[in-house]
This record gives sequence, C-alpha cells and structure tokens, in this order.
Amino acid sequence: MKINTLSLFDGSGGIWLGMTRAGKELGHCFSSETDPYSSSVVRLNFPNVTHLGDVNKINFNELPIIHFLSAGFPCQDLSFAKGNGKGLKGERSGLFYKLIEAITVLKKKNPDLKFLVENVKMKKEWKDIISEKLGVQPIFINSSDFSPQNRQRLYWTNIPVDEWIPCNDVLQDVLEDGEAVKDKSQTIPATIYKENVKSMLKRNKKGLIVRLDKHKSSDLKTLQWRKLSCLETERLQTVPDNYTKCGQKETGEIVEISNTQRYKMLGNGFNIETVAWIIKNL
Repeated sequence: MKINTLSLFDGSGGIWLGMTRAGKELGHCFSSETDPYSSSVVRLNFPNVTHLGDVNKINFNELPIIHFLSAGFPCQDLSFAKGNGKGLKGERSGLFYKLIEAITVLKKKNPDLKFLVENVKMKKEWKDIISEKLGVQPIFINSSDFSPQNRQRLYWTNIPVDEWIPCNDVLQDVLEDGEAVKDKSQTIPATIYKENVKSMLKRNKKGLIVRLDKHKSSDLKTLQWRKLSCLETERLQTVPDNYTKCGQKETGEIVEISNTQRYKMLGNGFNIETVAWIIKNL
C-alpha cells in the first residue's frame, strides 16, 4: 500500500528516510518546513515530495486523504537544557497546537490516521498535556539502543511498537579514522555548529570530539582533539553517508550545503534507525 504522508516540522526529511528504510512505499508526500537548507536536501533526495512551507499557512482541509502524520515539533521552550519555562505556551513549542489542528482535520477524511510525534524529555506538566491531546502515552527510547549515540526522546504514536534488542554499536564504529573509542557518543545537539574543541572540552562534551594521540618522538606524546565531522554526525544519526552534503534549490540548481547548516539539521533531526523501528508496523 502506498502511504500518503504529511510531515510537519519536516527538517531534512528524516521521516522519508525512516519510511523507506522500514520498507514502506511512499504515496503522496507533503513536507512543512521553513528552513531552506533542510528543504533543499529533501528536494534533492525525495523529488516527489510536495513542499507546503510554513505550518501556519497550511489549509489542512485542502489536503487529500493522509494515512500517516509525522511531527517533531520544536523543543526550544520544553527542553530541560535550553528551555525558557514557557513550555507549550512558548512561541516555538506552542506550534504543537497546529499539529493538533492537523490531526483533527485530517481525521475527518481518515479516522484511522496514524501518527508519530517526537520530542525531548520535559516537565511532567507539558508531557501530560501532550498525552491528553494526542490520546496516547509516550514511549521513552534512547537511540543508543539503535545507534552509537545517546539520544533520549519521547515518542507518541498510535502505531503498535514491537520490543527491541539494544545494539552494541559504539562511537568507534562511525569514525572515519577508526580511533579507539569504545563508548557511546553524547547527544548531537542542534547547536553543535557553534561549538569548537575548546568549548567542548570546557563543558566536558567529550562524546562529540575525538582524542588523537600524536607521537612527536619515541618518548614524547601530545594529546590533540578534533570535532566530529559532518559525515560522522550523519552516521551517529544513522543517516546515509553524505545525505546532507548537497541540496536542490527551487530553481533546480544543485548546491553544496555548508558544514554549519549540515550540523544544524542533523542535530535537529530524527535518528533514522529508531524511527524506522517505530514505523515498521505502519
């Protein structure tokens, strides 16, 4: 069956990657995203996706029957790490209510609409409101069970989710130079593009940098650190190699994406193996 899908706050199209990895056949696909770099990556890799732009400007009544809705709505007002205390009353995370509007409208055409909603760990107050509005309790998953990256997230879905066996992948498995790092990576944040080795060392973010042992002579060894590359960050998110390297403008021009924008979209995106496991029963 071809699955008509609406992806709100689509980012760089992680849901399309997850669906194809889970063996699902894409039907009519609609993406809502305001970041031009992320949309260009989707346009290049999934040319049949229709781009709707700003979620605030979508008339959901005009869409055809949708079988599956995906949304990783903004976490800025909810996150313990960066949250401002406004929660669902905040300008960014308050876009959750556009998601509820979409579900309400789309269910009129398809009462059996399936959905997947993802966000960070948050205060019980906000989690309970989201659960009440969606009618399901969240599933807590650390993507370290599916990849070499610790990434704790809440997933609300009405798709039955099977039990899984945690994987043993570690940071070493994704490194370009094969440095011996037997631990899991720390969470890749959307702000990783702002970080450098000095700031990461200061904040003890050693899961996002790699130590290199450089021998200057037989009896002198110096320690150096380097930041994870964009390719390694893709691998931590279980995104295909160089998926975010290039994009396609609306004009059709193929352009290279800067490392800054690649880091940002990867930090904001889904862990693909995790999402693929959740939606394999779609």
